[in-house]
Amino acid sequence: MLTNFSRYGYPLIRYRTRDIVLCSSAPCSCGNPYRFLPGGIIGRADDMVVVRGVNIFPSSIETIVREFMEIKEFRIVYYTEHEMNQVKVQIESEEDVGRRLADRLRERIGIRIDVERVPSGSLPRFSMKAKRIIDERTRPQQVS
Repeated sequence: MLTNFSRYGYPLIRYRTRDIVLCSSAPCSCGNPYRFLPGGIIGRADDMVVVRGVNIFPSSIETIVREFMEIKEFRIVYYTEHEMNQVKVQIESEEDVGRRLADRLRERIGIRIDVERVPSGSLPRFSMKAKRIIDERTRPQQVS
């Protein structure tokens, strides 16, 4: 088990966890001379999917979705359309926040991500670690 980088006073060496971080060589304003990771963990390399040339991390989408208190549950769906990877976010919400969420996703991630409102209670609920990613992409046929 590993601790979070944002926890104060818990030094930890992380080895091949496939975490993606931003590293700054600029000195910290507090005077700490050691390497600084200003954004913490951005995502994991093994979760990343390339959609229209942009690296998409599910954790980045989740961070943005969580900014909307009106959204009760969500799911990320990867699919293929015209032989290109696509992504959409399905949300459960009593209010119509789809356009605002789509605008924020485009602004912060850099591509258009469709937002689909689904009926309340239609997305699965999880008691432990949530599995909110559905991968419906078609795989190219292997030629032997």
